[in-house]
Amino acid sequence: MPLVILSGLPSSGKTRRAQELKQFFESRLADQSQEQEGSATKTKDYRIHVVNDESLNLNKHVSYNTAADEKKARGALMSAVERLLSKDDIVIVDSLNYIKGFRYQLYCVARAIGTPHCVVFCGCSPDTARQWNSVSGAYPEKIFEELVVRFEEPDSRTKWDSPLFIVVPEDIKLPEDEIWDAVILKKAKPPNLSTVVKVVKETNYLYEFDQTTQNVIQAILDAQKSGDPTKQIKAPLSSILLQLPPTRVVTLSELRRLRRQFTSINKMHTLLDMSRTFTSSLRNTLNTSNPTTSSNLPTQTSLAMSSALDMSLDDVIKTQKANRRNNAPRGGRGARSSGPARNTRHSRDNKPYQAGAQPYRNTAAPLHTAVLRQSAPDGSKMQVSNLDHRVSAEDLKLVFSSRVGPLKKCTLNYDQNGKSTGTAVVHFTRVGDAAVAYSKFNGVPLDGRPMRIEIVLAPAAAQAVLPAQAQGPKTSAPNQGNRNQGPSRGGRGGRGRGRGGRNQGEKRETKTADQLDAEMNDYMQVDA
Repeated sequence: MPLVILSGLPSSGKTRRAQELKQFFESRLADQSQEQEGSATKTKDYRIHVVNDESLNLNKHVSYNTAADEKKARGALMSAVERLLSKDDIVIVDSLNYIKGFRYQLYCVARAIGTPHCVVFCGCSPDTARQWNSVSGAYPEKIFEELVVRFEEPDSRTKWDSPLFIVVPEDIKLPEDEIWDAVILKKAKPPNLSTVVKVVKETNYLYEFDQTTQNVIQAILDAQKSGDPTKQIKAPLSSILLQLPPTRVVTLSELRRLRRQFTSINKMHTLLDMSRTFTSSLRNTLNTSNPTTSSNLPTQTSLAMSSALDMSLDDVIKTQKANRRNNAPRGGRGARSSGPARNTRHSRDNKPYQAGAQPYRNTAAPLHTAVLRQSAPDGSKMQVSNLDHRVSAEDLKLVFSSRVGPLKKCTLNYDQNGKSTGTAVVHFTRVGDAAVAYSKFNGVPLDGRPMRIEIVLAPAAAQAVLPAQAQGPKTSAPNQGNRNQGPSRGGRGGRGRGRGGRNQGEKRETKTADQLDAEMNDYMQVDA
């Protein structure tokens, strides 16, 4: 099972330490087997292998002569380790192993199989190793010097050289107990994804993976439509029963997000039972997730929306206003808010109207001018008019968000006195919701007055649907060039000599009452 790597300079005593380590393992395993003969639990029978140059018939005078020969020798050594190493074998690699890259390859082999490993460094000075090599003659002098120069000492700070045991010539015996704990008693680390041999996938694996996860999501959505939150769902091709959280609604966006996470995690693996694995992942995630996150709807909101779908518009607004009165703070006069009581309408930015602030003026420009000024190319914005003065922005938000879809902004227009002009601009979050709102609520009465809904288009789209008179050259409104003619607001009247006064040398034509009435009728028709 374990892998023991010996490293050191040439002729540093690695072979002697390898034989000592082999004898230690054999005696230790024999003693444990004798002690556990009568017990029910028995120690696993390990086979011990020593891999070195002699066992592979490698000539040290030739194998390390050139870089090509040394590469072949390392390849034969690596093949022997991969062939012998398993969970029932102890492999002792008695070789130079002086290159850290080669030690890393041996570490990856052990990690892929799921077995622990350790490195035993036979520490020795180059002079001592040179003296021992001259006596044994294991390596030629030239090759010995080159190997000493290229030697890379193991470092315990790296994962492929850890755990590291250093043995010097003065040590009588190896740290046997520490090595036993490191390679026999220690639990092996899980294999890395980079070293795992991937199972061959079928050609239609990705298609099956996509279809299986989609079928599970569709089964969940169909079960939620039944209206029973306590019903258990049986996913297709799986025996697992999925219990959805009864306190909230699982949206399609949340299910798609969980599916993307599951795909990104498992796309490198071959799942034999995709439906069962995906269903189990959803069950664990949905039952442990926080129901108050932004992707989930609260229970009270979901119940309110479901009940609001069965009510008329006036009933929805009356219920909302009753809830506001019930939730309002109670007390004496000190509980009342300061400031004007009736002029606290919402302005263009949904802020309370304040005296002296610049209000949003509802200009008298034709409708097509307002359409072009407030263009939205995706059809998500619309203008609502003919509203009762009692309708607030909150009422419109409640109606359109509960019946159509989420809103990005809802602005109710007020005049300079803080009174509603009966028009509002509603901007939906999703594209195309303005058309849905038009088909549902155009002409539907709200507080006794039918709503008039007009979709705000982009300039290019507006030119295709506007009347011919609206597509002509833009003309100025009457009296736009002479702003000070006639009585001014709040003043005494009289002729003004300010900016935009009477044109010099030009006589203004006086229009009759019939002409003025005709212009007003044309203007009202364009506005309609």
